[in-house]
Amino acid sequence: MKKTVIMLTAIAVLSLTGWVAAGPMSSPMGPEIKNLGDVSINSLTDGQVLKYNSTSKKWENGLAGSGTGDVTGPRSSTDGNIVLWDGTDGDTIKDSAYSPSSFAGAIHASGHTTGQSDEIDGDKVDIDWNPSNYTPTTSPAEADSADNLTAHLAGIDAFLGTVGSGTGDVVGPSSATDSNFASFDTTTGKLIKDSGYAPSSFEAADPDITKADAAETITEQWEFSAGIATGRTAEPTLVFKDLNCTDEDDNAKVYANATDTGSGTEDVDVTIAQQVAGAMTDTLVLDADATNPLSIRGNTIPQTYTIQATITEPDQLAASDKLIVWKNTTGSTFTITAIYAISDVDDTDFVLDEYDADGASNTDEIDAVQCTTGSGPYTVDITSGISHTTIEDGHVIAFDADASDTPGYIFFAIKGHF
Repeated sequence: MKKTVIMLTAIAVLSLTGWVAAGPMSSPMGPEIKNLGDVSINSLTDGQVLKYNSTSKKWENGLAGSGTGDVTGPRSSTDGNIVLWDGTDGDTIKDSAYSPSSFAGAIHASGHTTGQSDEIDGDKVDIDWNPSNYTPTTSPAEADSADNLTAHLAGIDAFLGTVGSGTGDVVGPSSATDSNFASFDTTTGKLIKDSGYAPSSFEAADPDITKADAAETITEQWEFSAGIATGRTAEPTLVFKDLNCTDEDDNAKVYANATDTGSGTEDVDVTIAQQVAGAMTDTLVLDADATNPLSIRGNTIPQTYTIQATITEPDQLAASDKLIVWKNTTGSTFTITAIYAISDVDDTDFVLDEYDADGASNTDEIDAVQCTTGSGPYTVDITSGISHTTIEDGHVIAFDADASDTPGYIFFAIKGHF
């Protein structure tokens, strides 16, 4: 700490709150100064004087003042201003430059105290709240935002105007149409409203609709034709009319060929028909008892089918022997699309042939197959270039091994569709 030492010789003159002394000094504010050890001066600034510190028992430099307390005030201040601490030592104060009038009246009148009649402007107070049972409204001229207190109060007032005189916990509308259905209003379960629909808005159910002799209209766009009754042969039909019902034409139908042949014996075929170029056309048919039950616009959708067989020790067959592995009894032609084979011996050869129903005449070689891929088992996949691909209804497929090969087994799969 830097200190300034005052050398006192025979005569010392110091300004001590308006008095001057010569020789050893004393003051009405403290004991006399006998030597330099009675004085402690630090960080001198302009205008400071010596003051006696009763705690340190020394004369110390500080600001001049006429008070006798232990807190030092500023050299000047503004009358009525609020006092602030200057620093953190609790010994010095300063002028804040603010008076109580600096704060009064900025938001509310200065008379805004208990018992006073200060007015609150609802357009100046915002409510941060999203209510569930009422909607803030800006219909009052005073409310320019849905967050304003005025808008919330207006919404509450409007809601209370809809509350009836009942004692239940569900609130109804302020008015309703006689005999109309009620419906819930919002998702609270406590508000209901007029649905706008009466029983007359809907067609009455016909309990005899499934046995009607003529078409029964359910709505303006849907109708059912005659249904099935005992001994009946009519086809039940679902009809789709023009969207806006500007004409009476049938635009699409779904109908079932469901002739009643007795319980548990019906084969029901379902057909979807629609207008194509102005003509009602069957576009999708589901045939219950057909080999290929699905057809679209007259084109049968092929059904994928796989024929599989495993022949063990095929070398036991004589060179002239053949082994029949499958017969086509579907009523349709089977078309081969791929042949897959596996054997435990490399370069195993065999031939697949087609024969007539007798298994002997009119032979056609389907393809010659050789298992060469891999390091055991050995495989082959033939997905193109098959020599003969059509197996007619009633014809058979036969296996013919190469007697010079001695594999333990040959597995093959023939993939195709009808």
